Amino acid sequence: MFLIGIKRYRKQGPLGSPLTTVAKALLAAARKWRVAECGSYNDLSYKQVTNCRCLDKAMIIDNLDAMRTIRDPWRLCSLNQVEEVKLVLRLFPIWLSCLMLSGITVLQRIGIGLFLSIFVMVVSALVEAKRINIAKEYNLLDHPKAIVPMKVWWLLPQYIIAGLADIFTFVGLQELFYAQMPEAMRSLGAALYLSVTGVGNFISSAIISMVQAISSRNGEEWLGDNINRAHLDYFYWVLAGLSSLNFCVYVWIAKCFVYKKVEEDDVPGEKELGAINGYVDGEII
Repeated sequence: MFLIGIKRYRKQGPLGSPLTTVAKALLAAARKWRVAECGSYNDLSYKQVTNCRCLDKAMIIDNLDAMRTIRDPWRLCSLNQVEEVKLVLRLFPIWLSCLMLSGITVLQRIGIGLFLSIFVMVVSALVEAKRINIAKEYNLLDHPKAIVPMKVWWLLPQYIIAGLADIFTFVGLQELFYAQMPEAMRSLGAALYLSVTGVGNFISSAIISMVQAISSRNGEEWLGDNINRAHLDYFYWVLAGLSSLNFCVYVWIAKCFVYKKVEEDDVPGEKELGAINGYVDGEII
């Protein structure tokens, strides 16, 4: 179906600068700010709305517009133009509220995600310890399939923090491996970004096997079949420690990282210019 439809697909090119549309609506409304709203409108389908009503005057046909045979786009706008400008203005407060995030670099964003991942393990360990204590209180340690009288909302904080950590880390990694790679190797950057999850799963499996082997050798398995008799909270503390160590290593590496300077990469140096002109270091080539 895609191959059948691809030849019929048509893409409409840009019809002008979007800033021109905004400027026309704002200027037309400013010119008619004294005109009463009871006048006739350029679009019969117009309905008054409460958002940005001052821009609606850009659609009013005053005496000067009525005398013109050709509509002046800088004095009279259509309903579609005014509504498009209103949509832009509605997003402007959201843009203002996000300015505090324009000061965070990509590496700082990844660092915040890694720092939050430590708290995911800490909260998970505390919640699991709470669950085991409740299981002991109700004599449910030897009944792993029994329902522990504990609210499911105890799991909510760790999932919220985990979601925030993923947002900061993976979005930052995607931007970093795309922007900081040479243009000819950006596919390799995307592969490295996607391989983080895959390689991480292999490392996670290795950590589980190592913890199982060490804990079994010392008496009891931390990750046994009976979750009430196991020590899943201990395992979470181990992961919290490893995450802390990983975060320290990341901070050390991030401090030494130098961002790619696009301006210098795009401008050829003296030798490149000389080679283009046919000489290098005073010698004809």
